[in-house]
Amino acid sequence: SSARARENGFGSIRGRLGFAADRALFYVTGGVGFTNVRYNFGTNLAVADPAGPNLASNSRYSIGYVVGAGVEYAFTNNISARLEGLYYGLRKRRITTTTGPFPGDFTFETQAHADIRLGVNYKF
Repeated sequence: SSARARENGFGSIRGRLGFAADRALFYVTGGVGFTNVRYNFGTNLAVADPAGPNLASNSRYSIGYVVGAGVEYAFTNNISARLEGLYYGLRKRRITTTTGPFPGDFTFETQAHADIRLGVNYKF
């Protein structure tokens, strides 16, 4: 029997607060983080269980917080680049399944501990 969780992607709505030093902006960032997770419950013994390897499946959104820090540097008046690190703290999910050889409650905690981003910006 198995229970698996897989993130389908994540995002955030954040603000930034920082200070400028010449053409560099050093900042901290924070806001709301969210992800969509697909949960699969079942057995790996498809021969023993004719229902197949995935007996139950569920998709849920998980919402929490995101915090981080970074630096953005303006190479010209129109082109800048940034490097930032983010930490997502998303809430635990309790999923109940009634199918399969071992039905019951499963608790999942989804966190992305080391999201490092590099971006290039162009101002029109």
